[in-house]
Amino acid sequence: MRSASSETSSSSSSSSPPPARRSRASTMSLSVSAVSTTRGTISRMSSSESSVGSESTPTPRHQRQKKRVIQLVFPYAPAVVSDPYKIASEAEPLKSMPLCLVPNDATRQLPPILHLGWPIDEDKLLEWCAIEGFQRSTTDINGHWVFDYTETVTGALLYFAQRSGAKTFKPYIQLTCHTREPVIIALTSNYTLDRELDGRRPEIFALGSLLRREGFLTKDSLVAKWYIDFKEWQWVATRPK
Repeated sequence: MRSASSETSSSSSSSSPPPARRSRASTMSLSVSAVSTTRGTISRMSSSESSVGSESTPTPRHQRQKKRVIQLVFPYAPAVVSDPYKIASEAEPLKSMPLCLVPNDATRQLPPILHLGWPIDEDKLLEWCAIEGFQRSTTDINGHWVFDYTETVTGALLYFAQRSGAKTFKPYIQLTCHTREPVIIALTSNYTLDRELDGRRPEIFALGSLLRREGFLTKDSLVAKWYIDFKEWQWVATRPK
C-alpha cells in the first residue's frame, strides 16, 4: 500500500463535511489560477472554505492572474452519495492536481490516491518485451521458473524513461478504477509528488511522445492526467502505512 506524507508546501487542508450531513453541498467551490496546467502539472487552488495555498510575497497588480471559480464533485471532493464506486469509475481523470487533493500533516480527511500517467495497451507492451528480450523470470514455491510480470514491465518502462531522457522518473504500471482506462503507465501520485514536478514537464512530454511512437498509449493525447487508484479510491480518515 502506497502512502506517505506529501512533500508539498500547502499550509492547510480543505475541510470535509461530516458524512451524516446530507444538507451540505456535495461540491467544493475552489478558485484556481487561469494559467493552463497542461501535461498533468500542479495547479494552485484555494478552497472557498479554507486556504490550501502556501503563503507567498504579494504579486504586483499588473502580474496578477484572473481567477475563475470551479467546482470539484465526488470523487474529487468528499460527499455522501449513492453507489460511490460507480461514480468514481465513470469520473473523468483530472488534467491538473488541485492542492486540496494533496494531503499534508493538517489534512483532516485523506483524499483518494491519484496517479499521474497515460492509459496503456498492456498487451502491446508485453508483446514488445517478448520480442526485445525484456522478459524476466523468477521461481515459484516449487522451484519452477515462471514469468515475472512485475520485473518485466518495470524493466521495460525504466528503459523507455532512460531512452526518452526522463531520468528522474521511475514509471510503473498501475490499475485504476476508471472503467474506460483501467491500466496506466504512472509517474507519481498525489501522496508522493514533489514540488519540482512543474519543472519536469519536458521529461514527461518526452516520455509520453516515445510511448506513443511505440504504440503503447491507447489515446493519441500526450497530456498525462490524474487517475484514481483501483483500491484506494475513497476519502478516508487514515491510511495504513
